[in-house]
Amino acid sequence: MAESTTSAAAAAPQKEESDANTSIYLVASDGASEVKFTKAEYSQSVTIKNMLEDILITAEGGSDDKNIPRVPVPTVNIDVLERVHTFCSQVVAGNVDDAWKKEFFNVPVPTLLNIMKASDYLDIVNLTDSAATAIAMLIHGRTPDEIRKIFGIKCDFTEEEKAKLAKEMEWCDAAMDEK
Repeated sequence: MAESTTSAAAAAPQKEESDANTSIYLVASDGASEVKFTKAEYSQSVTIKNMLEDILITAEGGSDDKNIPRVPVPTVNIDVLERVHTFCSQVVAGNVDDAWKKEFFNVPVPTLLNIMKASDYLDIVNLTDSAATAIAMLIHGRTPDEIRKIFGIKCDFTEEEKAKLAKEMEWCDAAMDEK
């Protein structure tokens, strides 16, 4: 009986070591560019984790990169995939705080939106929440016209339609003035 306890205890560090070496490549939308993710990094993605479980891949890494599974991510370009990897690796390292997030999300709006789309597609909850917060902070306190300008959205209302909406929404402005 003591032997099995000893062998189980001896096997535990090997399992942890194996998990640390487990990795996959995520292949960007161009089909050629790829980024290597460790198990701790790719496990933050519910999509990738489920995909690997569904096809029963045990992504055992090693010295031979040719044997590491490659998972296509057709909707994510390489620049965004690298940013997703940076975020996931910093989460694993425990280096993500508000200041780091502020710097990480200090990118052009199209990049920020692509990070949001990638995090949603990959189902990385922490990244999705953080990107949504960055977008919310970007538009907080802005007028609709300012928000349209930030996101490059053309206003397709005529002047008459704008006036009609303003008239219908007078109650909203009055409620805001009372605060």
